[in-house]
Amino acid sequence: MGIVDDLIDLFPDEITGQPGTVNTSGDFTPSGDPITCRCRYEMEIRTVAVRNQVKTSRLSALVAATPGFTPDTFRYTIPSRFAPNTNITAVAVIPESDENGPCYEEVLFP
Repeated sequence: MGIVDDLIDLFPDEITGQPGTVNTSGDFTPSGDPITCRCRYEMEIRTVAVRNQVKTSRLSALVAATPGFTPDTFRYTIPSRFAPNTNITAVAVIPESDENGPCYEEVLFP
């Protein structure tokens, strides 16, 4: 599912998530094809609890789809107006649902 086609113009940007694995040293190894989705970025400071730790996010991407992004197994590429903009790790990914099921994901960045 995802955001209805009539509203897609409200999501002028893109986010690309590269799936992969992280070894015990923290090195990321890409695997599979990147997933690119329409999104809208918002600059706001948010505090979230992740695995009993408090994390701070300064940038979020409201993704107009439900690609199954995760903070642990994806690295992200975002528009060049944000620095750094490649190989970024997310703080958290918050899936959102409505009465019809999953409709979008919010990816939070440091």
